[in-house]
Amino acid sequence: MYECPVCGDRQADLDHLTDHVAITASIEGDDHERWLDAHASDWPDLTTAALADRIAESVQPIDPGPDAPGVDRRAEQARDAFQAGLDATDGSDADERTDADERTDADE
Repeated sequence: MYECPVCGDRQADLDHLTDHVAITASIEGDDHERWLDAHASDWPDLTTAALADRIAESVQPIDPGPDAPGVDRRAEQARDAFQAGLDATDGSDADERTDADERTDADE
């Protein structure tokens, strides 16, 4: 996660920060444009990837912490819950399904 060096708006990653700064500078032409002029004076001519590289020289990723507002942790929570479910399964369910499948196959 990155924080905009101009307005403090939090962005998920460097690509989003680059888009935020460039789009805001292009549309509003405010402090974002002045910041880009100071840190990447040729920013209008750069590709998004090249601009991201230039912005990366001036910003550091931030750790918002697990309970920070605006941080969507649902994917991590779902992954952790799924893994906990896998860890809790001892495999006996798989044997029962296999036996049931074999009975169904034999009936046909």
